[in-house]
Amino acid sequence: MRQRVVVVAGCAIAAAGALVAARVLSASRAAWEAGEDRIAEYNRLAGSGADDAERRLALLREAIVLHREAASWDLPLNPWARRAAARLVTIGQKAELADDEDLAFSAYRAARASAMETRTFAAPATEALDRASRGIARLSARALPPVRGQGSGVRGQGTLPAPAPDPDPWLSLLGAAGLVAWIAAAAAFALRGMDERGRIRPRAAIGSAAVAAAGLASWLAGLSLA
Repeated sequence: MRQRVVVVAGCAIAAAGALVAARVLSASRAAWEAGEDRIAEYNRLAGSGADDAERRLALLREAIVLHREAASWDLPLNPWARRAAARLVTIGQKAELADDEDLAFSAYRAARASAMETRTFAAPATEALDRASRGIARLSARALPPVRGQGSGVRGQGTLPAPAPDPDPWLSLLGAAGLVAWIAAAAAFALRGMDERGRIRPRAAIGSAAVAAAGLASWLAGLSLA
């Protein structure tokens, strides 16, 4: 009986994890493909004249939104999130070369925001994040007024955007420890909380429930405060 409960619990946990991963990958791929469709339409309208200029700009802005969504659905080894972040930087660089600073800012900020949204213990040191931050710095430097006393051709020195504060590692560890305690308590209840006939053993069951409650509380506190 206990072995059956343990097997069922393990299968349920594995299935839940697989469903979450499938949902993340599916959403990331769908957003990536939708963004690429917008870019393909943008390229198709190239050279069609001024009448389609606004339509092409709207397509690029839609692509930025979709690629940011794709990059935000991040998991280790998710190829679509990485491609989306790189695509955002490419859009920003091309817009910067075309002197469309508004569009470039939008693309760079989307790339940086998606990286910040998916950080864990520290801000991710990805190539896309670094390139986006440098692009924002360049555009910010151009927008600054000239430095007084140094001539009208010299502008203030732009700085890289300040990184978002990293999550508190101790609170992150608290959340991780709470999750481990929660799972361990569930396993302990399955192994010791019931006898061979499936009847509850009060002492073991109460202890497992207390540890599970404490673990769940620690996990939620770590997630909300880290």
